[in-house]
Amino acid sequence: METNKRAVIYIRVSDPSQVDNNSLDTQEKICKDYLKSKGYELVKVFREEGESAKHVATRTQLTELIKFCANKKNHITYLVVYKMDRLSRNMTEGLQLLSQLANYGVMIYSATEQFGVDAAGTFLKNVLMAAAQYDNETKAEKVKDNMQKV
Repeated sequence: METNKRAVIYIRVSDPSQVDNNSLDTQEKICKDYLKSKGYELVKVFREEGESAKHVATRTQLTELIKFCANKKNHITYLVVYKMDRLSRNMTEGLQLLSQLANYGVMIYSATEQFGVDAAGTFLKNVLMAAAQYDNETKAEKVKDNMQKV
């Protein structure tokens, strides 16, 4: 297969209790189906089991993925995620990660959210990351409010 069509998959659940259900397997299957439909070669799956997406540096598999993509010998061109919120729920860190991977020649695609590599696609990726951060922060506010009621 051409070296310019090599891809990795990153899947994640944020809570260890989710590891045993089918969420990771479902994410992986959908991402693999996406790669197959595009004719990309799957090189490796990075499977984050129960680590929050709030910060990039605290996720062991994402850190390994970054190192793997940085190694030019691996010839990775695509990173596929199930949804953008699996990659990051922090807008600033998410944008930094996208930029870092772009510097390695890696483009990011979502298997379930369709966006291109044009200006509209960049805008949509940014909106999706902002929505993920908003969702994360509103959940945290609800938890805090509920704890104060007790």
